[in-house]
Amino acid sequence: MRFDIIHELKGSHPIAWLAEIAEVQRSSYYKWVKTIDVREKKKEQDQGLMDQMLSIRLNHKEYGYPRMVVALKEEGFEVTIRRFTD
Repeated sequence: MRFDIIHELKGSHPIAWLAEIAEVQRSSYYKWVKTIDVREKKKEQDQGLMDQMLSIRLNHKEYGYPRMVVALKEEGFEVTIRRFTD
């Protein structure tokens, strides 16, 4: 959230000053900026997975983890137990 605020205010204030006030390193802010696209792509993938899981759940309310994984794999999603617990 701090980085979002810095990103919004960077046009009107120096980044070094904003980072100091937010108590973050400038390098951390720049790393955050560099990975915006990666985070957005992961968010889209996660949403697609959730949509598919909800669709399967609506059609098969009795499905637990094992059957859900099989159904997702049949739809082309690669999932593991770790994916469900993250």
